Amino acid sequence: MENKLETIKNSLNTLVYILESNVNKKLIQEIELGNVNHYERYNTIEATITIKTICEDPDVGSFNSIVNKVDDEFYNTIKEYHFNSNGTLKKRRQGSDDNYLMTLFVGCKWENMGDSGLYMTYHVMQDEYDD
Repeated sequence: MENKLETIKNSLNTLVYILESNVNKKLIQEIELGNVNHYERYNTIEATITIKTICEDPDVGSFNSIVNKVDDEFYNTIKEYHFNSNGTLKKRRQGSDDNYLMTLFVGCKWENMGDSGLYMTYHVMQDEYDD
């Protein structure tokens, strides 16, 4: 179990690297991985990913626009990957019905004063596998 959890953590770190490499660097400042879990009984992989961006305009319209842009970048990248049952990350075949990483936007924090940081947190999980 411990080796599989380490494999999952390494795979998720690879996913963070892919996100950092593929997204607009002006849009996404930092990505943090947290709460990585593997539930052996259900063979479920879970984690949280927090993305930091900047939202300098102090109005709701700008906030909404930034949230939508980050969400689109995140989803369009992450939908291309999935885990197989041993915990390794794989690129999905184009047009396949492979199981994929499910994402759920769970919230955000906006610090309009100071660095204008907007922190968006996602719950990521997968519980079915195609090997």
